[in-house]
Amino acid sequence: MTRTRGRAPDMIDGFHGTAEENVLSIAQNGFDPFRRSGQVYGEGEYFAKDPKVSVGYCRGGVFMFLCKLILGEAGTDHEWVPSMKYYIMKQREGNIQAIPMYLLQFQPTSSSRSPLSVRMSKVN
Repeated sequence: MTRTRGRAPDMIDGFHGTAEENVLSIAQNGFDPFRRSGQVYGEGEYFAKDPKVSVGYCRGGVFMFLCKLILGEAGTDHEWVPSMKYYIMKQREGNIQAIPMYLLQFQPTSSSRSPLSVRMSKVN
């Protein structure tokens, strides 16, 4: 992306919730564009700025990923969906734009101030 844009792309953190049966594969292999599901707002992998948004995508599980997202060009490489508060990373043409950094194990709490209790593990 640096070559096509003439500068380094912006990089941000994003949370990705997934069912527990997907956790090991994502941790070992990263995000596979051929295993996408639930593409309501378009093709790509979905990442939220706020972990509370990603909890619902864990499908009752207690794990989510904290990832580094390489944005690239808006509209071409990623989309922001303001109504849902998440990014869609397109990872087109074999570009890796989402890198799992940490696997978070969380536990819902009854506190309105902090609805999640979180434990992190580094993804190797």
